[in-house]
Amino acid sequence: MGVKFINYDSWDMTPPKVTPRSRLFHLNPIGVGTARSESCTGYVTRLATEHWTSAGYLFTRELVPAANKSHMLRAQGKHLMSILENDFHPLNGVGKTAEDWVEVLERLTFQPGLRFLTMLRWKNVLNKMRPLSRAVRAWCPQCFQEQRKSQGVIYDHLLWTLNAVNICLYHERDLSTACPHCYRQSRTLCDRTRPGYCSRCDGWLGEAASEGLTESRPEDDNFKYQCWVANQMGALISKAPHMTCDPPKKRVMEFIETCVSRIGSGNVTAFARFVGINKCTIHTWRTKNSLPQTDLLLKICYRIGVPFSDVVTRDNPFTDPNLWDRLRDQERCNSVVGLLRKDEDLRRELLMALEQYPPPTVREVAKHLGYKWAVSLRARCPDLCKLLSARHKAATGDLTCTRSSKIRDRATLVQQPKPPKHSHP
Repeated sequence: MGVKFINYDSWDMTPPKVTPRSRLFHLNPIGVGTARSESCTGYVTRLATEHWTSAGYLFTRELVPAANKSHMLRAQGKHLMSILENDFHPLNGVGKTAEDWVEVLERLTFQPGLRFLTMLRWKNVLNKMRPLSRAVRAWCPQCFQEQRKSQGVIYDHLLWTLNAVNICLYHERDLSTACPHCYRQSRTLCDRTRPGYCSRCDGWLGEAASEGLTESRPEDDNFKYQCWVANQMGALISKAPHMTCDPPKKRVMEFIETCVSRIGSGNVTAFARFVGINKCTIHTWRTKNSLPQTDLLLKICYRIGVPFSDVVTRDNPFTDPNLWDRLRDQERCNSVVGLLRKDEDLRRELLMALEQYPPPTVREVAKHLGYKWAVSLRARCPDLCKLLSARHKAATGDLTCTRSSKIRDRATLVQQPKPPKHSHP
């Protein structure tokens, strides 16, 4: 009787290919490509929360060994926590700190594109000399409250970490920097930082904003400017992932040169007077080819009426064909407004100033009339200006003291006899 054999399917004993595993969770960032993008420090905080640990423990046990920085590897205990609190806030900015730690986080999480949680896209057009990111944590209580109400993920916005931004882009209210419970400030990232909670007392940071409550603020020029700044910086954050490359530095320098040439007709002093910036500062930008400070560049764009986001993203941000004529007329009007006044009008203003008590200074009257310097007003009405100066000095008292009078007063004090010392029994 023959033996029957059964043929079974052959087994492939080749080990299957397994994709590499990340050291930390492959946590997806929030809001990339929008003005509500998550900050990199907020991402670290949220990453620690997902691992059920503190931000300080994640920093000391995972990030520092992966960074392989000798000065951090030698540090221990409180010194390492001090590095986290004092030297880690530039993680949201444009410097070397942001580049190094973004590389570490991408390597540990296998999550690409974490540089868009920082301002690294704009490292060539934003000044690095002054800190772009604030060291103190800031937030909008109403945004936190809405995140909790919608049962969404609670996180810190990148926009809140910028020094230039002081107002929430969506609720048009001041950002908070002090806890509503313990009234203390905290660092952007420290040992006990949690999304939406105070790192000192663990209080909820959204309680200060009641549901449906909006602050009523006066529509003054400063408030409008702060809202404009928040919109422009939000536009930069939203455009960062959609740019093919980092914009070059020459784009900003060409913008400054074009403004000086077209508005001030090549005169730096005229352009500086128009935008309200010291002429020596603008001269330094041009001669040393140095980037303007971010706050001053924002001020120039706002004064001229050009979007800040267009200046750093477009080769030609001047889309209005009538912009130059309008700005030149405005600059010319501001510079000659005092010269267009008649002599009788100037004398009438000076006579009215003489009737006030205490009378104003000649410089104050000249500024009110549109002159930049008081010498122009003195040249046209010397008699009334002398009388006004005399009355102002008589009313307020001559507070100036010559060098000889100072020496004489000092000699008088020295000659005065010293009071006798009382002897104690």
